[in-house]
Amino acid sequence: MLISVVMAVYNEENYVAEAITSILNQTYKNLEFIIVNDGSTDNTTSILEQFQDSRINIINLSKNSGVAKARNIGVENATGDWIAVQDADDVSLPNRLEECVRFIKEHPNISAVSSLIECIPGASPISEEKIQFEEEIYNRFNTSEKVKKALYYGCPICHGSVIFSKAIFNKVGGYNAKYKIGHDYDLWIQMSKILPIEKLPKKLYQFRFNEHSVSRSDVKATCNEVILISTINICRSLKLELGYSPTILVFGTEKAYKNFKKRIKSKVPKKICSFKHIIHDKFSDVREAYSLFNKKKIDGLIILDHDKAYEAKSYFKSNGMKSNRNFFVIWNITQ
Repeated sequence: MLISVVMAVYNEENYVAEAITSILNQTYKNLEFIIVNDGSTDNTTSILEQFQDSRINIINLSKNSGVAKARNIGVENATGDWIAVQDADDVSLPNRLEECVRFIKEHPNISAVSSLIECIPGASPISEEKIQFEEEIYNRFNTSEKVKKALYYGCPICHGSVIFSKAIFNKVGGYNAKYKIGHDYDLWIQMSKILPIEKLPKKLYQFRFNEHSVSRSDVKATCNEVILISTINICRSLKLELGYSPTILVFGTEKAYKNFKKRIKSKVPKKICSFKHIIHDKFSDVREAYSLFNKKKIDGLIILDHDKAYEAKSYFKSNGMKSNRNFFVIWNITQ
């Protein structure tokens, strides 16, 4: 089985050599390595040119096009049926590809497989507590069932740890470049609708923690994009299941709902779904929300996570509603 490793790189002179070496030293040798140099302006280009290995195919873009587009170009030029992601500042452990290929051969009816991660520091000092916390964010989702349950809440998968089916990637349209932060998150949701995403309960990938990355330096922007991606995919999922444009009740604090409206305005067409809302201040609001669902005045609920969300989830479950089927909890930091 030929594995195509795809890496997009932009100005990663400090780490890209280590990332490349970790792929070339894999115990699994039947691979090609597509490296898309996304208009780097530091020493990245000269570092790439130092690697003389017939398995490497370097694509130099004249200007920076953005990571999603660069990754799409990489996959487009890949000849393997399965694509292994490698981020330019991370490290694949030597047996990563071998372990994943074995799993894919034993479980062919999947769209992707990821692994647990080990978190490693970047240039800035980082405490052991932060290292452990970052690992826990991804590693607590250590089975396909846990990944499935968490998928509409926020991204439970470390991007660089994934190997995915190129056929399914193409079927869903690849990375959506309109998302600057969560294009991988959107991709996993789309692919999981076709075949499941599995997770190997082994640490096969070293993820480099960078406090200055876009997703960490602007948590609010990251959360807002997650809200948009989750909402669009929830609406599409319900519409596909029901056969018509659903009406969805949005449930949370007043401040969170105002932020929600701002994020989805003009970006979620009415032909996909329409929204109602209830501000959750007291338990009677929970009963009212369920009553609307029970009377078929709404088709589903989105809960913007907040300090009273647990009571709502428990009540809905106790009355026969199903998580990620007719009610969905989305990551939310606006309280």
